[in-house]
Amino acid sequence: MKKFLRALAWGVGGVLVIVAIACTVLYVTTQRGIDRKYAVAGHALTIPTDSLALARGAHVAKALSKCIDCHGADLGGRQFIDEPPVARLWAANLTTG
Repeated sequence: MKKFLRALAWGVGGVLVIVAIACTVLYVTTQRGIDRKYAVAGHALTIPTDSLALARGAHVAKALSKCIDCHGADLGGRQFIDEPPVARLWAANLTTG
C-alpha cells in the first residue's frame, strides 16, 4: 500500500509540474502577443468645411442618427437617463467648445 501511495504522489506531482509548465508557456506566449508593437502608418485626414458639408453633417446629426436625443440640441452633452435606482447617464460633449 505504501508503494501505491508513493507512486500516486509521484504521478500527481508529475501532472502538477506538467500543468505548471503548460501554464507558464501559455502565459509567456500570450504576453508576447499582447506586448507586440505594431507600426501603423498615419493618413492625412481632410475634413471639408464648406457649407454643403456642414449642412449634411447637421442633417445626419439631427435627422438620421438622432444625436440630439442624447447629446442635447447643441451637442454639448447632457444627462439623458436619470433613474437613481438604476442609472444616471450623461452623454459626452461632441463639440469642440
